[in-house]
Amino acid sequence: MYSSWNKRPQRKPVDVSRPLILGVVGGSCSGKTRFCKDIQDYLENKYSVAILSQNQFYRPEIAHEHTDHTLPNYDHPDAFDYERMGTVLRALKAGESIQIRKSDVAPVRPEPSEESVTIPGNVDVVIVKGILTWFKEEDLFDIKVFISLDPDLRLSERVLRDRNQGRRLDDILDYYFACAKLAYEKYTEPLSASANMIIPRGSENRVGVEIVASYIAESLQTQEERARNGAVEDKKTKAATPATTPSPSSSSATTAAPAIIDAKA
Repeated sequence: MYSSWNKRPQRKPVDVSRPLILGVVGGSCSGKTRFCKDIQDYLENKYSVAILSQNQFYRPEIAHEHTDHTLPNYDHPDAFDYERMGTVLRALKAGESIQIRKSDVAPVRPEPSEESVTIPGNVDVVIVKGILTWFKEEDLFDIKVFISLDPDLRLSERVLRDRNQGRRLDDILDYYFACAKLAYEKYTEPLSASANMIIPRGSENRVGVEIVASYIAESLQTQEERARNGAVEDKKTKAATPATTPSPSSSSATTAAPAIIDAKA
């Protein structure tokens, strides 16, 4: 009984098609950005990595959807354009290049001329970070990671960040307790139940960073090996297939013609 209980489960690479899409969820100021950059740095010697922020999919209208007695809630699921995000990720999965707004700051008004950035269709890994990354369109993500950090630490980081951006302490705390804290407890934290991995302390957890990055690399390597093996099998199949003899009645036929006809058929 002991030996059976003591067996460690085997880690199997996730079966993916490129690009591998990694979703990263965590509360505001939980260290998502640093964690994603560390994953990118770990992989960049062999694989290309694009980092997207869910903030790039904010609905511009959200800044005006409030009353004199309420604040615009940038932490609610309705603040994000999940349809647009799904379209972008599906296009990347199909190998298409996409354009997306460059700024990951919540918009205060629609800007048709806003600067955009291009994500190439041949990228190996796409990382999408946010507070509600897979709240919808969960099936688009090959791997889902939840960043866990003590709420008091997240609040202190948030205060420092927003004060450096010129916001008043009263405004920071008003928004946090009216919107951010409630949204985290109701919408963000429950997403940890559907995550593949939970990483305490974010990028400070070096073991966690290395486990996630090595798992991604292992999955991509497995995909490469399957592609090579498939190519070898195709060559063997073609080599074993007898050549088709051109019809004597077709004086203008060439040896390549039947292959073209077969391909069309």
